[in-house]
Amino acid sequence: MQKIVAHQKINCMAFLRWLDPFLPFCVFIGMKFGINYYEIFLLQSVCALAIIFFEMPAGIISDIFGRRVVLMLGSLLFVLAYAVFMVSPSFWSWVIAETIGGAAIACFTGADTAFLYEYTGKKNAENYQKKESDMQFYSRAAEGISVCVGFIALTINERLPIAIALIAKIVMTYAVANLPKEKVRLADGKLTYRQEMKKSIKKMIHDKNKHPERYRLLGKLLLYSSMQSVLSLNMFWMLQVVLDVKKIAPGIIALVWVAYHLLSSMASYYMHLGMRRSVKKLIVSLPVLSILLLLVISQAPSIFMIPSMICFSILWGIKAPLVNCLMNQNSVQSMRATLHSVDSVVTRLVYSVLGPVTGYLVQNTDNNLVFYWLILAITPGLVASLMLSCGAKGLKI
Repeated sequence: MQKIVAHQKINCMAFLRWLDPFLPFCVFIGMKFGINYYEIFLLQSVCALAIIFFEMPAGIISDIFGRRVVLMLGSLLFVLAYAVFMVSPSFWSWVIAETIGGAAIACFTGADTAFLYEYTGKKNAENYQKKESDMQFYSRAAEGISVCVGFIALTINERLPIAIALIAKIVMTYAVANLPKEKVRLADGKLTYRQEMKKSIKKMIHDKNKHPERYRLLGKLLLYSSMQSVLSLNMFWMLQVVLDVKKIAPGIIALVWVAYHLLSSMASYYMHLGMRRSVKKLIVSLPVLSILLLLVISQAPSIFMIPSMICFSILWGIKAPLVNCLMNQNSVQSMRATLHSVDSVVTRLVYSVLGPVTGYLVQNTDNNLVFYWLILAITPGLVASLMLSCGAKGLKI
């Protein structure tokens, strides 16, 4: 019974983390406040750079001092970020908010899923895979609900979606404070912060030398994950741009995002069934389908563009729990959150370079050229998936 309640608290945290009525309408609201497409993508690059800066320290602190510490810090930073969004809707104030939000995202990256894995129990892989799928389902479901709430809020006031997101993050802070105590105290209270850092790094180096084959596979998995994530990030923002360019009514925009997040949540919910059948096929299929969809979007008539872009939500719904499961089950506790942080750093580093280029192309050229540009970005992920699938037998699943 205690474990059931604990999992409900974890799912509640995940739900509130992604309950954000502002995000689906960010481009729409930004344009109202005089922020253009290029600046929108530039803001996302600012957020990406902030994540890169804070990611590794957050991951290492999580591995040393515990997951709840960084989750609480991340919750408080989210509250501060949305407060800045709320107070001053201008480009430079949004730069500050995105920087704070990037630090908050860095705190959550890996710490939430590592907390779930360690609390669920490392010996029961199928149970963990189901719980990971559940957490991703609640996250994607929250995104879908955010659209409906955001649409209704927009009809009342343009800042109301931001206010609701702020309230959600305040409640999330309370939920994080009530998470169950961690089973293992990860930090040695007799050591200083710097000594703990050195100890954690030495453990990682020792484990790498002891299990070189595992780390080679994890390296391929990191490349694979980051390329898929970069594409998903770009497609998320491109969908908002396409909806705005085509002057789609807010009500239709809401329906599009509901479909987007509903498909994503269902894909996450049932992903563990696919893992039981063939992880190798799942690994290979995601980048292959991504490139095929990009080709369809770049060539298809505009009536098929938006439905094709929505299909990317299914791939993201599969990718998130798939990669989380593989990373958590193939890494040791002392470096688990750090590994997720490395994944996020690589993703955001690539995105911080690609984002401004994508924004420039969106602002100054035809959208079809943008999709060809994104095909170049995902090609390394396809190569990594083929390399990873060849060594899939070495992965714990």
